Amino acid sequence: MRRIINLNTIIQSSYATSSYRTRIVGTSDCNEYIPVYAISNHKLLSFKHYEIKVMEYSMPTSETAQHNAVRTYSDLVHYLKETRSPLRYNFKVSGVAYNINIDRGILYDNAGNILMCLAINKDYLFSTTEEDLKTNPDYTKFVVFISNLLDDPIYKNIKKKLNELYIDIAKQIGLDIVTTSRVNNWLFKNNVKPIKFKTVTQLNKHLKEEIPKKILDM
Repeated sequence: MRRIINLNTIIQSSYATSSYRTRIVGTSDCNEYIPVYAISNHKLLSFKHYEIKVMEYSMPTSETAQHNAVRTYSDLVHYLKETRSPLRYNFKVSGVAYNINIDRGILYDNAGNILMCLAINKDYLFSTTEEDLKTNPDYTKFVVFISNLLDDPIYKNIKKKLNELYIDIAKQIGLDIVTTSRVNNWLFKNNVKPIKFKTVTQLNKHLKEEIPKKILDM
């Protein structure tokens, strides 16, 4: 069977945390679906007093050192399926240089706007075993979110190849395809609430006393 994801290689214990230090954060308690790359690249927050576990994950960075790693459409789709870290795909339209960024199952621009993302149902992810996820995934629990931003003329050839080599295959094996103008809103809602302080004294007290106490209570 042709596939668009290989969970045997995505589930790993280590990753470059520096590649996922962005301000775009999602938490599993606020989203029905989670980006597939986040299966490995996440933090699991445990609240022992309430028996609650929350997965927190961030968008990959667009500041990757491997700017020239991806050069062809076949490379683009290959790394969309297999990469373990963010990469950059460079291309030209009418002589003008552009780029998009790639991680496992996700394409996004330099501003953090998702162009396409493979996601997994969070209830399925938390209830299935790692072995079943690797060897016998239920593809009806996956969705490919496609942004209307991908309709921009500069992405015309990329979208054509994605339809041929990725999206059509996803349809054949039973994945849902959702086209939306707000992919980020589907995947990156969070429970992170900014705290405002009236004085520097209040801020210092929060950093020195309240934050350590919260960590110890987790």
